[in-house]
Amino acid sequence: MFFIFFISFLITDSYCQLDNKAFYLPSSFQAEKGKCLYFSFSNLNFSKNNEYFDKIADGYTLFGYQVNPEVVFFPSENIGIRAGIFVWKDFGNNKYSRLAPTYSVSIRKDSLSFIFGKLDGSLKHRLIEPLYDFENILTDRLEDGIQVIYNHSLFYLDLWINWEHMLYRGEMEQEKVSGGISGVVKIFNQERFVLDIPVQIFGMHKGGQIDASPLPLKTVFNSAVGLSFQWNSENNSFFQGFRTDNYFIFYNDLSFEKTDTFSNGHGTYLNLTFLTKYFDLMLSYWKGNKYISHHGGALYNSRSTTFKYPDFVDPDRELFIIRLLQDIRIMKNFYITARIEPLYDFNSGKIEFSHGLYINYKQNFLLKKSIKTP
Repeated sequence: MFFIFFISFLITDSYCQLDNKAFYLPSSFQAEKGKCLYFSFSNLNFSKNNEYFDKIADGYTLFGYQVNPEVVFFPSENIGIRAGIFVWKDFGNNKYSRLAPTYSVSIRKDSLSFIFGKLDGSLKHRLIEPLYDFENILTDRLEDGIQVIYNHSLFYLDLWINWEHMLYRGEMEQEKVSGGISGVVKIFNQERFVLDIPVQIFGMHKGGQIDASPLPLKTVFNSAVGLSFQWNSENNSFFQGFRTDNYFIFYNDLSFEKTDTFSNGHGTYLNLTFLTKYFDLMLSYWKGNKYISHHGGALYNSRSTTFKYPDFVDPDRELFIIRLLQDIRIMKNFYITARIEPLYDFNSGKIEFSHGLYINYKQNFLLKKSIKTP
């Protein structure tokens, strides 16, 4: 199995593993002349069931919805100010899982964008699953901080800092900050052939000088470099093309006092996706050695994240994952996504699976244009 994927790594490759575009639908504002006021509505409905019974990752169900209505004002064509509220509700829970105000200021000039406040984050960072878990959009979606995005025909770059927990004097909980770099060098970009080199770095820091926590400082990094290739069919046949995304991945604990199970690790992540007219079939192979990621998918870790077996370790992790993926476009910016993801664990010899159903809708409504300002 490894040989098959290794050959595909040598001759092909593509851009960011799972296709999550339905989860970050584009914002279409027509504010060329500025001084426009919009109402923006974003909604995610989700049902994800993990049937995991091994000792590395917990099995559970996520079932609920998220709503984020916002008012967006453009004082000029390059500046956007948005404010709203984020609502997250889990079914079976009488209380809201989270109610939080959202606010951001964005400045755009040509290919460069700067955001202060609520980031265009989560899956929009385009990080692969061993670095950033898909489920974070369901359980930890909001990111607040600073972000710079450069989107050029030959190069894409996303740099951000997410301030996860603010530290105040004497608190027991440490300050927590995460951030990263997600870049793509576009080597060849034609209608039928696309060749990219993705580079990703994600870091997390916990600490502070005014906390009361006895825990030491922690600084860890996960990084990946890969090669991605996509071939598209010329006609409108059932088989639309294929894509392959392959990565070498690294984990490094740079803390002065190392408390994690492993301080360094690495992995190989190989993906081959067959694109069809009605669905995508994705085959993934993971080979990890002492790999740990605090924000990445639990399945890829060599250390257990389970409730019942927190001390279990599997230093040499090896998985084969099959994914059936379908995005159904109901109307503009309204998608239903279905996923079935069985996996085989080479070490335990077990077959496990997860499945999910998602509805994404995002739309912007013009309230008023040519607003007079002093």
